[in-house]
Amino acid sequence: MPDQTFLTATGPADISWATLEPTVEISSGVRAALPSPDIVIDQDAPGLRYNHRRIKDADIYYVFNETDQPTNLRTQLATTGQLAQVWDGDTGKISPLPDVTFAAGQARLTLQLAPWEARVIVISNTTTVSANP
Repeated sequence: MPDQTFLTATGPADISWATLEPTVEISSGVRAALPSPDIVIDQDAPGLRYNHRRIKDADIYYVFNETDQPTNLRTQLATTGQLAQVWDGDTGKISPLPDVTFAAGQARLTLQLAPWEARVIVISNTTTVSANP
């Protein structure tokens, strides 16, 4: 795209594919046009941060409690996997994630994080996960 600039623009872009919302409120039409969320939690958690990556045989979630209070959240993570583990970046230890149920493309679990704690959750389809995407 290096040959395309604003200097050679030719009129407005075609955005007929877009969902246009005439009001400032998010309507059911806009909600229906949005993709399914990667993570759903049972209560407001403004201090919870996460990043989700999908590789060839696993979903990787990095979750972080950005507050000075512990969290205890019922959570649903989008995945096609059936094996949930916690990977400890400090020690290299890989542990099974307890009390996880899998249904309808989701892993349901209780996410407990201490203040300022981060965790890597890996949900795979196999017993080993490839580092190559």
